[in-house]
Amino acid sequence: SLSGSAAADQQQQSQSASAEQQQQQQQEQDSLGPPPELPQQVFWTDGKTGAGVHALHRAALKLSDYINAKRSRRGLDPRPVRACVIGFPNIGKSALINRLLGRRVVESAARPGVTRVLRWVRLGGELDLLDAPGIIPAQFNDQIAAQRLAICNDIGEASYVDSLIAAAMIIQIKHLPRNKRPLAKLQQRYKLDPLSVSAEEFVLHVAGEVFGGDREQAGVRLLGDYRNGALGNFALELPWTKG
Repeated sequence: SLSGSAAADQQQQSQSASAEQQQQQQQEQDSLGPPPELPQQVFWTDGKTGAGVHALHRAALKLSDYINAKRSRRGLDPRPVRACVIGFPNIGKSALINRLLGRRVVESAARPGVTRVLRWVRLGGELDLLDAPGIIPAQFNDQIAAQRLAICNDIGEASYVDSLIAAAMIIQIKHLPRNKRPLAKLQQRYKLDPLSVSAEEFVLHVAGEVFGGDREQAGVRLLGDYRNGALGNFALELPWTKG
């Protein structure tokens, strides 16, 4: 009958609308990312000592389990979750991966440019990590930022002059809000107060006293003092924050 056909059409339309609504809700839920119990987190780690690595390892596997559980609820088979380790050169990406795996799997060294190819490694459970070469902007409009990368040995040595970058480092240390310790370390190591002379004069002093006037060797030494912690553990800038 016409009434029966209309009722059937109405029921079918209701079921279709309900299915579309559920699909839309699922898409909205998926777009929101992890639920409140798995918020975005920051982990401080040290690739040399292993500090903070275990907490990162647990959180990564927990997130992998969550993603595969969500796939299962949608009727999809579980699969390895893939994540990429990215950042500037020579900041310890490969060292962190080796720490997470508990063994030396990827090549790692204290100089930029060691990792040259993409390589997938299995962390455990269902999580794959991609070890990737460091990335830097094609060009720097902010020369202070470029100097900081050179000071931290994040770009190749062929890109800068050691003595000039060492002088730039001393200038930046002088302008740090908490600079008493590194300045005292410089004075203690090289018998000259950095505040009493210009940064260039300080580099020349180190060159004359230690390296027979070779200012480039002096620059290498001063940059090494910062990189290996001889001047103390401190940052040249603070993370950017809103406002």
